[in-house]
Amino acid sequence: MRQAVVVGGGIAGAAISRELAKAGFCVRLLERGSQLCGGATWHAAGLVTRFGGSAKLKKLHVRSLEMLREVHERTEGGVGLHDEAGSIRLVKVGDEDRVLEAKHHFELAKLYDDPAFPTTLVTPSEIKALHPLVNAESLELGLRTTKDGDVDPTLLTNAIAKEAKSYGAIVSLNATVLKVEKKKQEGGSFLVEIAEKNHEEVVEADVVVNACGLWSQQLSAQLGLLDTHPAFVIEHHYAVTEPIPLLAEMRRRGDRVPVLRDLAGSTYLRQEQDGILMGPYEALPGEAVHDEWGRKGPPMTWAWELFPDKLDRLEDVLEHVVFETMPALQQVGFASVVNGPTIWAPDSLPRCGRTRIPGYYDFNTLTYGIAHSLPLAEYLRSVVVDEEQPYDLARECDPLRFGPWATDGFTKEKVIETYSMNNAPAYGAFENRKAGWCESTQRSPLALALEARGAVLGFSQGVETALVFDKKGVVQKEAKFHDHDWADLAKKEAENVRKSVGLGAATGFSKILLTGDKARELLMTSTTNVVPKTPGACRLTYAVAPKSGAVVAEFTATNVTGFAAETSLFKEEEDHQEAFYLIGPRDYAGHDVEWLRTRARALFGGGNEEGKEDDAKQGKRKSVSLRDVSDSVEILLLAGPDAKSTLLSFVEDTEERALVECLKFLKFATKPVTVCGVPGVTVARVSFTGEAGYELHLDADRAATLFSKIADAGVLPFGAYATNSLRLEKGFKVKGDIDFARYDEAGVDAFFRKSWTPPPLLEDAPPTKKKASLFEVSMPAGFEWSVPSDCPVLDESGQVKGYTTTSAYGTEAGATLAAGYLDSNVNDDDRLTLECFGEQRPLKVLEKPPAPVRGLDEQIKTTTTTETTTTTTPQAGLHPA
Repeated sequence: MRQAVVVGGGIAGAAISRELAKAGFCVRLLERGSQLCGGATWHAAGLVTRFGGSAKLKKLHVRSLEMLREVHERTEGGVGLHDEAGSIRLVKVGDEDRVLEAKHHFELAKLYDDPAFPTTLVTPSEIKALHPLVNAESLELGLRTTKDGDVDPTLLTNAIAKEAKSYGAIVSLNATVLKVEKKKQEGGSFLVEIAEKNHEEVVEADVVVNACGLWSQQLSAQLGLLDTHPAFVIEHHYAVTEPIPLLAEMRRRGDRVPVLRDLAGSTYLRQEQDGILMGPYEALPGEAVHDEWGRKGPPMTWAWELFPDKLDRLEDVLEHVVFETMPALQQVGFASVVNGPTIWAPDSLPRCGRTRIPGYYDFNTLTYGIAHSLPLAEYLRSVVVDEEQPYDLARECDPLRFGPWATDGFTKEKVIETYSMNNAPAYGAFENRKAGWCESTQRSPLALALEARGAVLGFSQGVETALVFDKKGVVQKEAKFHDHDWADLAKKEAENVRKSVGLGAATGFSKILLTGDKARELLMTSTTNVVPKTPGACRLTYAVAPKSGAVVAEFTATNVTGFAAETSLFKEEEDHQEAFYLIGPRDYAGHDVEWLRTRARALFGGGNEEGKEDDAKQGKRKSVSLRDVSDSVEILLLAGPDAKSTLLSFVEDTEERALVECLKFLKFATKPVTVCGVPGVTVARVSFTGEAGYELHLDADRAATLFSKIADAGVLPFGAYATNSLRLEKGFKVKGDIDFARYDEAGVDAFFRKSWTPPPLLEDAPPTKKKASLFEVSMPAGFEWSVPSDCPVLDESGQVKGYTTTSAYGTEAGATLAAGYLDSNVNDDDRLTLECFGEQRPLKVLEKPPAPVRGLDEQIKTTTTTETTTTTTPQAGLHPA
């Protein structure tokens, strides 16, 4: 039986202990306090909701309510779950953005709600009937979620721990972890040194889960993982009013008012006995972020401590609630005030998943631990037991989404911004919040060069990306749902690429170097496409989970064996090994590297953090080595019908010009060339725009110089918005269009080699219920670029038949395009519409992309290869994003 040690006895530790014990592990939960729930759990407000700010969080919250209801019903006396009245998000009169946001969440809920408990839009009079204390005159509408509300954190945690013990878990109180050490031999287990009451002991475990909450960074530091754990303990207030007669009367009748989210007042309000519990998200001052503790958390003597009350900083939000939203509160005072510690990551999302150390998992920094712990524990159990995620939360919850770029300065600024804007409208892809950028690691020279050319920069995972170029200051406000300031600029950039040539910077790509005598075998067994044999050849390929068949990653894989080493990129770790250069979406770099390492360990053995086989004593070479070189390499783009002639004009050497001129589609030049006087540039004839084009790969410290020289020569730059438009017109996908779809529904069949077979467990699986599709949507003026992800596709009866993933305005098609999915049973003659911001828009399912891929070799246009199952697809070898 596998041994698991869970460190931390809050709701997260109890929940994962139960899941692992149910899965057959011998589990020991270690809590340094004399009882469970110390730290942040005991004083939590206990809110649980079916609302989610994104589709993934929506699904997580729906599952949370299912699990909470189940444990409440099977626990004697229950766990204090109050879900009978539901919740309402309040939208004030005249707040257009909030109205649009509410309508989109209503639409999104049609895709992911439990049908028995639908989300609804409610009128002011309906809100007043449900919650008599509300001033309905100030409201435009409300977004109501049914069968949710709040739960008692202490009752819940103890009930879950009791269930864990019923499955065999041991709960050790007064047990302080002194040290965790991983054995160095292959597949080594952990030695956990514990001080328990009057003795010390060492426990051996195959699995260790860090569920230490406020103190979780101490364990991360001990194991050398603190660079992936940016977070600070902050203060959060809530106050409970004196009894309100109307609530007392309702409670005597067995009635209850719904939980309210006063969005304009940035405050949640729920019933607490006969009073109202008010929890504001104010403009958080720097003093409320306890960076003086560093990445350590509170003193170890803390368990049930609170911060002193500081109600003066809540005056603005409380004034709004009391005088506008709920005037009845003017008649009562506060019975109690809590200012408790909680731990926040920069994005306010949990850290849940694998780490760089095999067998060691993070389950901590849960800002909303009561709402998230049960379903995330179920998710983490799958990662531990099956080595697979049950669904994609890599961008949201993976501990490896952060790196050294998330400095303490960045983390503090971003935590303040995220907390303070907790109830601000969320504009999705057009949000682009700015806090912390300059406090991150030193800005790259390329980002500065882009900015000097007028780039409006976006920021994700420590990387700045040019969204659009705006030399004249047209873009005054980015956060909008429609009438985007940048729309005409992006349109002109895309048109310039189609008609002439444009210069781009692909900073959103990850770059991973895979070497070793088992490198080819790893790609063959884990991905779908042909693994290139010829140095310089590349293919787009998809990584498929071996049990579920879900598409978990995508790469352009290029054989770079023997490439000239004038750039640091292609310096192989050992001579004569095969080497592959994998390009994928930058936001998933940490996830993708560790997923490949996990697959390598499963296939070839080995247990150290590099995923290499540790058998040097037997004279064997490393089976696999993976190196993330994303920070040391940049990729520039030349795209458009004049790309070739433009690039040749920048290459002076005769031999190098010949190398570029003869370069075939889907090929990397095997020797670097000098471009505009900048040496060490590896040229690839691929283009994610779908236009004729080239990529220029070079060391990061040279990229800014090359970009500036090409721009100085008169080549106009283009950004990510134009790229998105161009790639959608060709039907090219990004990671968000696949997003854990099953291999046979993702629309990537063209990248399956003839010899590839589905995972054995899926041989008898039922046929897929959905299919990847491309839509043309009739959108009104100002909304051409504005179709959000997860808009439902409806048939004439109003039944949901599909949804969108990504979208853009197609400048060649002259229409809004959206990628997405349709039910497999949709017929060609079905009349469909897209529900978007409360309106049903005409929708056409496209049989093929509206624009052709350009710049192909003739043989690629007309012949069928022996390596793939279909005619060679132009996107093969083009990068994901």
